[in-house]
Amino acid sequence: MLTPMVLLVLALAAGVYMAWNIGANDVANAMGTSVGSGALTLKRAIILAGIFEFCGARASLGKATRIAESSPASSPAASAVLDIVSTTKGMLPPRMTTTQRDAISTPATGLLIWNTTLAVLQHHDGTAWVTIGPGYTTHIAQFPALAEDLVTGVMGARPGTPVGESGEHGAFTAI
Repeated sequence: MLTPMVLLVLALAAGVYMAWNIGANDVANAMGTSVGSGALTLKRAIILAGIFEFCGARASLGKATRIAESSPASSPAASAVLDIVSTTKGMLPPRMTTTQRDAISTPATGLLIWNTTLAVLQHHDGTAWVTIGPGYTTHIAQFPALAEDLVTGVMGARPGTPVGESGEHGAFTAI
């Protein structure tokens, strides 16, 4: 038969395990404040933190997280872990220099960052960092004569020349 002490130890172990996997910073912050102010002893805070973390992790197990600026009636997308909803604000990925980006050991495939050195959005494809979208526009703006020489000299394009096989990308005007 399980005694209350064994149940408590099992609850704490499960809480620590789940906290390790999903993070327990909020619970730790709340308990730290309570212990610091003398409202709880350290022993009671540890027990409560374990119980709260276990209950919170159990309640949210397998559910998507939704961050919304307002409260729309729709539920999170079933295939999404995180569903962000806003009609007036955007999302900022982590911003870092190329040196900081390169210091990430074994970046996950799909990892997304804003490279402040190059001013481009990049993701890791499992092998290398890849720029999303045309990351070369700044260089064309800095060297317009060189860019135009390349387009006219290498491609033989003159103003009015269709871009693409049938002009589906417009016509070359000037850089």
